Amino acid sequence: MAVLRTKRSVQIPLLKAATIRIAARHGKPGSVSGHELTDVDLGTVRFSIGSLGLGTNLDVWDETRGGGKVFNINWASNGAIEVVSFRRGEWEQVLLDRAKRMLN
Repeated sequence: MAVLRTKRSVQIPLLKAATIRIAARHGKPGSVSGHELTDVDLGTVRFSIGSLGLGTNLDVWDETRGGGKVFNINWASNGAIEVVSFRRGEWEQVLLDRAKRMLN
């Protein structure tokens, strides 16, 4: 039986919001090449949020896929999101569930 997935246009903003919420509580500040960033390690999923020019960049890696990058987006202060890469997987639910637990 096929698994029904949330449309990309709905899922991407949800993942962005989830990572921001998680990073606010569990993030570790750092920097790479002079750019400030926040790193979060949830075990099977890692991500980094940082400044990129006039916007913000989010990279997500899935350790169950050998640590490969599964999600990369950039967004501007006006909220416009540019999707660089998006590989669907169980990592999405890991982030959404963790963010949801933080609300309760």
